[in-house]
Amino acid sequence: MRYKKPPAKSSLAWRIGANGRKNGGAGGARIDRTRPARYPAVMPRQEPPGHFAPGDLVRHPGRPEWGLGRVQTALGARLTATFEHAGKQSINALAVTLLRVEPPHQAG
Repeated sequence: MRYKKPPAKSSLAWRIGANGRKNGGAGGARIDRTRPARYPAVMPRQEPPGHFAPGDLVRHPGRPEWGLGRVQTALGARLTATFEHAGKQSINALAVTLLRVEPPHQAG
């Protein structure tokens, strides 16, 4: 029987060993493909408490010093509002319940 020469270092057989690890090393954890996914494929949707639209006037109940704010964007539970004394703020509507303010009626 003829002697078989070991593979060259640049070959794929040397870099990926029988156990599927690079360089055939023994360290590290193997990936367990039998475990269920960490997050379900379909996440349940949570409606934000109070629907806001761009242009709505709001106040932050915990930050009265911010003054009156105007909603710029409302994507799900994430709101972006510009306040008189605090500037542009990004707010999680699930964590903070903003107070809607009716715009002042102009006589005319």
